[in-house]
Amino acid sequence: MKQISRYGFIGIIACFVSLVNPFIVSADEEVLRISLKNAIIMAIEANEDVQIKDNEIARSNSQMREIKSELFPHVSGSASWSRNYEYPDIPATALAKEYDFNVGASLDQKLFTFGRISSAISAARKQVEASKWNKETTNQEVVYITKLAYYNVYLAKRTLEIAQESYNRVQENKGILENRSASGRASKYDNIKMAADIASRIPMVSNARANLNSALETLKRIVGVDTNVNIDITDSFAMEYQTFNKEDLIGELLERQPILKAFEKNIDAAQDKIWQKKAEYFPVLSAFSTWNHKGSGNEYDIRDESLHDYGVVGLKVSMPIWEGGRRNEEL
Repeated sequence: MKQISRYGFIGIIACFVSLVNPFIVSADEEVLRISLKNAIIMAIEANEDVQIKDNEIARSNSQMREIKSELFPHVSGSASWSRNYEYPDIPATALAKEYDFNVGASLDQKLFTFGRISSAISAARKQVEASKWNKETTNQEVVYITKLAYYNVYLAKRTLEIAQESYNRVQENKGILENRSASGRASKYDNIKMAADIASRIPMVSNARANLNSALETLKRIVGVDTNVNIDITDSFAMEYQTFNKEDLIGELLERQPILKAFEKNIDAAQDKIWQKKAEYFPVLSAFSTWNHKGSGNEYDIRDESLHDYGVVGLKVSMPIWEGGRRNEEL
């Protein structure tokens, strides 16, 4: 009976080891060791908010280039072929032919807009700068949460080491107590107290290990590492810290805080947009030119001798007179 019990006990231990073994990291398994500097770089590259800010910067640059296009000539071309299958027999149509052909190009160049284009370009440029400062704000937030997660792993590691050392020390004390008990120099109370001491250390070690695993998973998610990869940190807390002056820190905050810089650029851009809308009350002076090669004939394939060149060049002024109060409401 005792032999069967012994084999049953061995079987239970074997089953336990087989269940626990997949969760044990072997000594030969590769571990990704990450410094704080590399963790910050990886976190910025993996962060979706940073990528969104990059797209916003690209969009702001595209909008600025779109507005700058108003500074350059606008050229367009057109071609048409038509058949006049019906028209009245009157003197005005006496020279009309059955087929018409027209191909041409036109050019339009704004000469003076009372600051409409320049204000729009200035506003767009400041929007680009605001987008860059917004990205810097996001970068700083990523750096902060990365440092927080990194040092949280370090704190969890140290907590686990301390809990494990405490448990090992209690086990050593248990061995000493057992030697004393064998020689009759320890009381039953001492043995009970030692057993309670050991029992109290076990959940401390388990909780510390669970907190370390949780901290590692959080750091993996932030730096963009797969959850199946084992990682470890290489840096610890700094041994020395720089001394700062409160007034100097406030001055640096007002001077270099990116979110404040972004607000300033957005306010300046809004002022430029107001000037842009005010300039729309004034006329726009433009130069234009058109060229056409056209003619008419009684056959669908109009011959070259029936086609002639026509060219026009001039200046024009356009000015809004009444738009139902739309511009006033925009202001």
